[in-house]
Amino acid sequence: VSGILRSSEGNTGWSTIAPCLNAEQIGLCLHIQTLASASGSASELPEPLNTPLLTPENITVVSTTLRDTSEVVSPRCHLVWNAIWLYLTENVAEGEKKQGK
Repeated sequence: VSGILRSSEGNTGWSTIAPCLNAEQIGLCLHIQTLASASGSASELPEPLNTPLLTPENITVVSTTLRDTSEVVSPRCHLVWNAIWLYLTENVAEGEKKQGK
């Protein structure tokens, strides 16, 4: 995984790396972040996995890649959408638990 998370210049920030990721790599990163968040070890992940991939700033960077996966939904949706759904719903559920809801 670390090989896909470095730009050719050695940068590890999402703003540099995210435009180079394909949908499968985005899905993998989100899946790793979801599992780490659920186990409480998100801060122990290497850069940039220790920071959220899906943010208002980054969603525009990955939008073209995501758009390309949604043109055809037959026979099933691309795996990246499952990873996005789990990432978003697990983070919301975790936040609600912390707030006591």
